[in-house]
Amino acid sequence: MNYSIYVMHNLQNHFEHIIGILKMRFSILKITTFNPIESQTNIVIASCVLHNFIRIHNASFFVGIRHAPTEGLLALK
Repeated sequence: MNYSIYVMHNLQNHFEHIIGILKMRFSILKITTFNPIESQTNIVIASCVLHNFIRIHNASFFVGIRHAPTEGLLALK
């Protein structure tokens, strides 16, 4: 039981960190919108896709590597 509480707390910390990263980069996530729930979901998904795109292309552009690292990318499932 104690291990499951630890895992849930750890997962919550990671999730809050990811949301914080997205909110820093995309200010639309900081404000309340009155869009339909489908649009709000699409905004979050688009933010994750753009975040990953920027991470991949900035890394390969500035560092000069052919294959950008995948660490730090947000998983979309």
